[in-house]
Amino acid sequence: DRQLAPAIVVAVKVVRAGGGYGGHDDRWCELSVCDHPTPIAELERLYAIYRLTYLRSDPGQLVPLAGELAAEVQAILHERGFLAGYAAGDCDAGTLRALHDFMGWENYDERIRDDGLIDLEVLADMRLRHAAWRASRA
Repeated sequence: DRQLAPAIVVAVKVVRAGGGYGGHDDRWCELSVCDHPTPIAELERLYAIYRLTYLRSDPGQLVPLAGELAAEVQAILHERGFLAGYAAGDCDAGTLRALHDFMGWENYDERIRDDGLIDLEVLADMRLRHAAWRASRA
């Protein structure tokens, strides 16, 4: 006769009219963690992923993709195979198209832009993922 420990469930559900993915429903956020050794930390991790993949950019987190920043993003896109030839630092149509494709690949769909701006949260995640991608190839 073994007794099973009760499962711990931690959940967050937030509704807002038209707040769901693409504005198609009212579920702005609905996450749950079941039977995890650190449920609050896991919920925070899941929410960070959710923010990047389901929520639109905060206008205060948008910066111009130009100069050194554009060159850095172009180098990442080039190394990952999304951008062939480019003039470093010049955010041209090819760079924007490659960034669009990359962001779709990484599931940043709600944050894809075509106006020469980049979301700082996406940029931070791009940097982390690129570093991990590089390390996996070493």
